[in-house]
Amino acid sequence: MKRILDILVSLVGLFLCGPVIAAIAATILIRSGRPILFRQRRIGLQGREFELLKFRTMTRGEGDATLTVHQDPRITREGIILRHWRLDELPQLVNVLKGEMTLVGPRPETPELARLYDQQALSRMLSVKPGVTGTSSIEFLDEGMILVNSRYPPEETYQRVIIPRKIQLIDEYIRTQSLVGDVKILFFTILRLIFRRGPSHL
Repeated sequence: MKRILDILVSLVGLFLCGPVIAAIAATILIRSGRPILFRQRRIGLQGREFELLKFRTMTRGEGDATLTVHQDPRITREGIILRHWRLDELPQLVNVLKGEMTLVGPRPETPELARLYDQQALSRMLSVKPGVTGTSSIEFLDEGMILVNSRYPPEETYQRVIIPRKIQLIDEYIRTQSLVGDVKILFFTILRLIFRRGPSHL
């Protein structure tokens, strides 16, 4: 049922968001040039690597950094808007259709950030398919703000502060996951994006 939901929602989402996707692609092409899409290696189910898709939000030649802080000067003007509303992640619906991701699950890490995880925690995370959104996506919606306001460098903050909490959320999701729970997470994700207030976790 989860896979059926993934396929149906992704197809409907791509159809309904078609004009928005086209407008975003045209804006990036006109203002920043090619490439329109940013591709990055991520670790998926059982440790298999795949190419995650996003709209490019940084200046050409910079690429999207492994960790990006709030108001990073490399982010383009249109990229600020795309990141704020998470519209840069719309192409990941293609990853979902291909079976590399699911709508709800732990966010996939880059190989570099995956090395910061405890091996047992990483194994648990990789036991389920990575998602476009999840409980950690809701709680760390403004992750860049946490990184820029920390007294530690971004990578150290990620390891000290963010990873331990993400592991807790991932373990809880794996333990309690259900189709109803996934629908609830999708609903809360939309609420958080629209209002930027209310519960930061379920």
